[in-house]
Amino acid sequence: ERPPPAGAPWPLDGVPVAFVEAGCEEEMEGDSKMNSGEAGVIMQLLRAVLARGELELREVGVVTPYVAQVRHLRRIVKGELPGVNTDALEIASVDNFQGREKELIVFSAVRSNRSGAVGFLADWRRLNVMLTRARRGLVVCGSAQTLRADPHWSQWLDFCGRLASGQPLPQEQSDSGPVDLRSSSPSTASSGRR
Repeated sequence: ERPPPAGAPWPLDGVPVAFVEAGCEEEMEGDSKMNSGEAGVIMQLLRAVLARGELELREVGVVTPYVAQVRHLRRIVKGELPGVNTDALEIASVDNFQGREKELIVFSAVRSNRSGAVGFLADWRRLNVMLTRARRGLVVCGSAQTLRADPHWSQWLDFCGRLASGQPLPQEQSDSGPVDLRSSSPSTASSGRR
């Protein structure tokens, strides 16, 4: 297995999953949602990854459940990454990204509100598409406080916390061999069972 791409904020060496707190409120755009502050955090992340020279933009995917966030990211990327062929960067909605993989997936959760409303993020089956598209690394950018209002995301954030702290993960064996945590849903990843 290849190591996680350099430049991303991996919690520990060799741990290819990270959560980045954006700390920015969501906004309405028409009938969809966006988060311009979170988009700025994602641009910083992309600059850091590209500066390391290990990945090209075509090897990175930025995925979000909201079309307004897709539009916003596409609008700002040229100004944020000058001198780079930004057409090579795939920025897509979860539904439009199905079936494709990238070396690095950056997920923009968008939702950040006091009520804990997560909207599309509560549909775990749709989001499983996003969580399993990364070959070498997954970075989720969002609001932990809002995401914790959903039980699946709360478990996923707990999982990330265990990874970051270096705590051992469950090593249960299934009938078919070791459990692959990368292909588990958050509710099963925390228990080590499928």
